Amino acid sequence: MKNPYDGGFKILAEDHPELLLRLPGIVAPGEKPHITTVLRELQLDALQIDHAYILDNASIVHFEAITNWDARRTGRLALYHFLLRQKHSLPVVSHVVLRAEKYAPKNMPDRLAYEDEDGLRVETPYRVIRLWEIDPAAAFEPGGEPLLPWVPLLKGGAAEFERAAQAIEQLVECPKPPHEPDVLITIERRSRNSFKGWRGRS
Repeated sequence: MKNPYDGGFKILAEDHPELLLRLPGIVAPGEKPHITTVLRELQLDALQIDHAYILDNASIVHFEAITNWDARRTGRLALYHFLLRQKHSLPVVSHVVLRAEKYAPKNMPDRLAYEDEDGLRVETPYRVIRLWEIDPAAAFEPGGEPLLPWVPLLKGGAAEFERAAQAIEQLVECPKPPHEPDVLITIERRSRNSFKGWRGRS
């Protein structure tokens, strides 16, 4: 069965990049940087880069979201990092987003390397974002509603889970909702799937 967060991460990253950057603290509360989605300009369709953004025309933040660690896939992050750096001539900070603690490796390498059959080798540092270590406070901030379905994956337990479920219910029933109806429907559907599959931490 496909993980409901696979498509959910894509929706979050494409529709709400400011919240994706806010969640792990890359963008501070109240900060409103100019965000450019890199993939609309990069023209690297054959490559499966997850998401990358230019912040304030000064740096690039690059995300690869995974559930299961795969050295071949994560190694390609080094190649993507290199191509982004060459294309835009800006510093790049690459992140691996780990969604599930039970699938995360105990020992993470300090650097990731991409190696091709013809001997090409690209190596890069990277940062790890472990969702289960992130405070869910951003989901409860004004404007943070699209993060509510992600609360089951974040730090906390039953109390945070119940608070998020109640917040989504109030959001849907609100006479003057803060989002368009189609956004509310998406939030409700994603939350139903994610809360249904919530089984705490393993």
